[in-house]
Amino acid sequence: MSLELSNNNFSANTGTAGGQRIASTVPSPALTRALEITSALQTTLDPQKLIEVFAREVRTTLQFSGLRYRHEPMKLLLQVDQLATNTCSYKLTIENEFLGEIIFGRRRRFSPDELASLEHLLCSLLYPLRNALQYQRMVQCARLDPLTGLQNRVSLDSELERHVQLAHRHNSPLSMVVLDMDRFKSINDTYGHAFGDQVLRVLAERVSECMRTSDRVFRFGGEEFVLILPNTDLDGAYLLAERVRETLEGTPVMHGDEQVNVTLSLGVATLNPRELGDQLFERADSALYRAKAEGRNRVAVAD
Repeated sequence: MSLELSNNNFSANTGTAGGQRIASTVPSPALTRALEITSALQTTLDPQKLIEVFAREVRTTLQFSGLRYRHEPMKLLLQVDQLATNTCSYKLTIENEFLGEIIFGRRRRFSPDELASLEHLLCSLLYPLRNALQYQRMVQCARLDPLTGLQNRVSLDSELERHVQLAHRHNSPLSMVVLDMDRFKSINDTYGHAFGDQVLRVLAERVSECMRTSDRVFRFGGEEFVLILPNTDLDGAYLLAERVRETLEGTPVMHGDEQVNVTLSLGVATLNPRELGDQLFERADSALYRAKAEGRNRVAVAD
């Protein structure tokens, strides 16, 4: 277990400041408080709530303006209030496992005694934080498709409900595209399932390249994918669907020296007033199958 400490005034390993040893003995009340904080942190596996509880508990012992927690590999950036001029930052690790970086800030400088107390309090965060990060990794894995790396059907259910609620609340447009690869069974039968998997990965990459940062793409199952397009009306959704279709049609997948052409059929629908997410999906899915029936490699718009 380790804490690496640095700020604008000094940089050192845990327990040192400016090359001098920070007081090695911390009053027993600080150790008792650390144990109390550990108990409080056992109540959640949500990183955001964990950091908020930790900040609240530490403030009963040590005053600071705000803190920021960051874990780049997991794309976590959490903040409680605002940092100030003087900061101290800790890189948190347990047994060489990186747990992120936490920064405390306030207007006046932290004294060596305050830093020593803060380090003991931080020790109470490490194991609950590791548990929360491990839980988040498990949740993320359960919500991702292992073949393409896209979000899966489990994610779609929760994301669709959230976006539908937001669209109704703010009276903003929300559109959906359901797409399916044409004659995918023939590709598997002709070239094998390994190549079929490669084609699905290429499809996922190409579709993702066409999306805005606010859009969401999911692998629904097999060769069927779903796009959620917030703040997008029917015309905008149709244009994006056409762009996706043209992109796939224009980029064959190589099988050795052979070019394998891939096409898509797509259905587009826009959320109606008081419509539920399931109903929106059903209309987009029906439009997809109409595109198939009309000859494939085309976009159809829901009624």
